[in-house]
Amino acid sequence: MSEKRNGAFLFLVLLLFGTFFYTAALAETSGDGRLVVFEVFRNYTDVDKVDGDLSPTFQSGDAIEALRKEFAGQDVIFLEYDFNDAYSPATIRGSRFAQAATVADETYDAPFAMVDSGQQIIGGDPDEVNYITDYRSMIRAAQARPPKGELYAVAKRTGGELVFDVVFTNRSGITLNGAQLAFVQVILYEVVLDEDDDSEESEELLDGEVYDQATEKVVHSFGYDRVGPEDLFNGDSHTYKITMNEPSGVEDWANMRALVLVDYTEADRKHPYDLLQAVDVGITEHVYFAHFGTGAGLTSDIVLTNPSDEYTVKGVAEFRDADGQSMDVGINSANAEQAGSLDIAYGENGPVPSFSLAPYETIVISTEGSAGPVQVGSVDLALQAGEATVGGTLKFSYPGIGTAGVGTSEPLTGFVVPIQSIDTGIAIHNTEFKPVTLKLSLYEDGELVNLGVDSEGKALNPKYNYNFGARAQMSMYIDEYFPTLNRQEFTGTMKVEVSSIPDGGKVVATVLEMGEEAGQFLSIPVIPLPE
Repeated sequence: MSEKRNGAFLFLVLLLFGTFFYTAALAETSGDGRLVVFEVFRNYTDVDKVDGDLSPTFQSGDAIEALRKEFAGQDVIFLEYDFNDAYSPATIRGSRFAQAATVADETYDAPFAMVDSGQQIIGGDPDEVNYITDYRSMIRAAQARPPKGELYAVAKRTGGELVFDVVFTNRSGITLNGAQLAFVQVILYEVVLDEDDDSEESEELLDGEVYDQATEKVVHSFGYDRVGPEDLFNGDSHTYKITMNEPSGVEDWANMRALVLVDYTEADRKHPYDLLQAVDVGITEHVYFAHFGTGAGLTSDIVLTNPSDEYTVKGVAEFRDADGQSMDVGINSANAEQAGSLDIAYGENGPVPSFSLAPYETIVISTEGSAGPVQVGSVDLALQAGEATVGGTLKFSYPGIGTAGVGTSEPLTGFVVPIQSIDTGIAIHNTEFKPVTLKLSLYEDGELVNLGVDSEGKALNPKYNYNFGARAQMSMYIDEYFPTLNRQEFTGTMKVEVSSIPDGGKVVATVLEMGEEAGQFLSIPVIPLPE
C-alpha cells in the first residue's frame, strides 16, 4: 500500500484486514435440549355444554390451559388448530396426525392431540381420555426422549415476505433422504392474551376464540422444505431457506413467532412421524452495517434513532468477524445519561447488547477501542418485528486520524459502485446462512478492463469468489480486489453480482473513498442493480 493510504485511517484502520476468508461459519446450534411440541386439533363450533355436560372441546381446553401454566418455563410449546380447517385444505400438521392414526389403525374422536409429530397420539372421547393426566403423561414421555438433531433458525420479515434460515444437523443415527419423507417445517403463530369469558351457560365459540382459552397461540400459516433428495448422513449438516408470504389477519407483529421443526417417518412408512428437533424463534427485522472496527484506539459508535411517534423498538446487536463468527468486543454506552436503555448479555463468544427505544429516542452503542489488536467485521441489528424500525449511523474514530460515518446497508442481489480514486475501500458482508458466489467486474469507459489472465489462461476480470462464507465479511481497496490493476489513478465502475444455488442470496456493502489528507473520507453510494 502507498504511504498515503497507510496514514489515511488505514481504511478505518483495517479494511484491508477483511481480506478473503471463505470458510462457511454456521451459527451455534440450539443445544442438547428437546423442545416438546404439543399439538391439539379442536372443534371450534362446539358449545361449552352438551346435554348438561362440558363438551370435549371445553374439557380439553381447560386441561391445556392448566398444563400450559404447569409447564411454564420448561421447553414445552402448545399449539392449537381448528379441527374443521385442519383437513380442508389439509395442512402438513394434519397429515402428520392422519399418518399416526392410520398406523395405529384406530378411529379417534375430536379433539385430537399429538406430541412429537405423532409419536404419541390421543383421541378426545371423555369416556376414554383423562385430559390433564393423559396429556401430562404424553408431555413427560416426550421430555424423556433425547433430541435426534441440532437446529438453529433465524426468522426475518422483509418486503412482505418471511424468510427462515435454518441449519440442521442430523443426529438420528440414520441417513435421511426422500425415502423418509423428512421435512423442515415452519409453523407461524401469534401470541394472544386470554380474553375469554366462559361464564355463560351456553356459548358458541367464535373462530379463534378458543385459542385464548387454551394455548394462547394462534396458528396463521405454514411453510416447509423437504430434506433431500441428497442423502443427509448422520452427523452431517445442511442449510435450508424457507420463504413464505406474510399472512393476513395478524393483529400485532410484535407478538408473532415461529416454530421450526424437522420430522421424518421410517422408510417403510409403517410408523408415525418422529420429531427430530424443534426450536421456537421470534420474527425479526434486520438492519445491517457492512463494516465496523475496534481496538488499538479505534472505536465504532452505533447511533440508533427510533423515528416512530407511537411505537417502541427493541433489538439486539450482533458483531461478526470476517469468518461470520460472533466477535468478542468491548461494548458500552457512549452516554450514560442518554435516552433509551442498553443491556449487555454475554453469549458463548462475546457480548450481545440489547436496546430499547421509545418514540424519537436515540441511543449510542460504542465499542471500547481497547489497546488490543484491531478487529473488523460487520454488525447485524435484529429488531423485534412490529411497526417500528430504526435509523442508524456508524461512526469510526481514531485519535489523531479523524472520524468517518456511514449509514445502514441495504441487502442486495447486486450493485455497482462509482470509482473515482484508486484509494476506494469496499466492504461486503454476506447476510445469508450459507456461502454465496460473488462475481466482481471492473469497468472503464463502459468496457471491461483487461487485467490479464491467470496461470490457467482465465481472465482476471471479471473475478469470481465461489465460496464467500455464511455471514462472512471482506474489506479491501479496489486494487486489492484486482491486484493486476497496477495503477496510481483509476476512474470507472465496479459491479458486484450475487448468485447462490438454489435460491439466491443477498449481501450488503459500504464504500469509502480516502482523501489526500488524513481524516478526509467520502462515503460513496452503493447503487442497486435492476432486478
